[in-house]
Amino acid sequence: MSLAIVRPDSKSKPARPELTCPCGFSSRVAALFRDGVCAACHFTMPAAPVAAPPPVSEARSRDDAPPAPASRTGRWRRPPARRSVQHTSSTAWSRPGAVRLAGRVALWLVLGVVLLTGARTLVAPARAAAPASPATTPVPSQSEVAFATRFAIDYLTYDGKHPELRARALAAYLPTGTDPTMGWDGVGQQSVSTAVPVSASDVADGALVTVAVETTGGGGGAAWRHLVVHITRIGTALVVGELPRLAPAPMVATAQPTPGPLLDADLGTQLRPTFDAFFRAYGAGSDLTYYLVPGVKLRGLGGVVTLSGIASVAVAAAGGDSRTATVRVRWTDATSGGSLEQEYVLQLRRADGRWYVESLLGDQ
Repeated sequence: MSLAIVRPDSKSKPARPELTCPCGFSSRVAALFRDGVCAACHFTMPAAPVAAPPPVSEARSRDDAPPAPASRTGRWRRPPARRSVQHTSSTAWSRPGAVRLAGRVALWLVLGVVLLTGARTLVAPARAAAPASPATTPVPSQSEVAFATRFAIDYLTYDGKHPELRARALAAYLPTGTDPTMGWDGVGQQSVSTAVPVSASDVADGALVTVAVETTGGGGGAAWRHLVVHITRIGTALVVGELPRLAPAPMVATAQPTPGPLLDADLGTQLRPTFDAFFRAYGAGSDLTYYLVPGVKLRGLGGVVTLSGIASVAVAAAGGDSRTATVRVRWTDATSGGSLEQEYVLQLRRADGRWYVESLLGDQ
């Protein structure tokens, strides 16, 4: 088998001379030589000088630039490290650099906030926590109290001659199917003249309401009874879920007598006629300007009562030109004709040799 050697045409490009690198490879082995440099030992083959690269102003990239000229001496040298040339503008940043700068700015801002917060914590004392508001006890609503009061009236009202009236009245307070007699044996007669709620407390399923009820029996005797009623809430509805029960009346405190102030008996006697005229005008609703300190306004009772007389007068000894007087008067009711004794406390002031009424305790 013979190999034919084809010589290049005279018009074709002259072939590059074959050279051998120090490691023994021929320059014609294209796989090992790239741009005249051996891939194994980095030996640069000599070549004819080439034209200088275009000026930098033409801004050609490294990849488009011509290859570096080969060494004339044919010595081996380390190829220069490739450096990428990035085209930048004076008014724009590259994206990676801008991201890194933004990250650094954000980090410093966070550190600044943390340091500022810590400094304020050290300088300013910590605020004390607001005290927790005390838990409030639920209070039964007015509707529950009114419901219990009406029930107490109907429960303690009965007449053995007409038992159906009580049963019909109680059915409005009870759940469906409950016995409307509620334990009454159908005997006796009783009516209610007054019912007043005394106390109310909230329970899990409703409210407990105590009602003071004044009853009158068939024989005419009257008595006060205290009835405890258990009101049950079912959704928005109210019912009496169980039988009520009687409870004792609240205890009455024993009042201890307290010594009163020293009295000026002579001044009390001197002012008695003045008090008589003042309370007559006060009961009739007449003009009281003559008896009052200038600028003070006071309304009378408008004639519902008339003065029957002054029962007692007590004027405190201390106070100089300002004294406190306690006067008991007896009023006669204009409608019933009956009379009642009542007590008034007046604040007096002396001016120009006279005593005037400055205020009447409890007057509006």
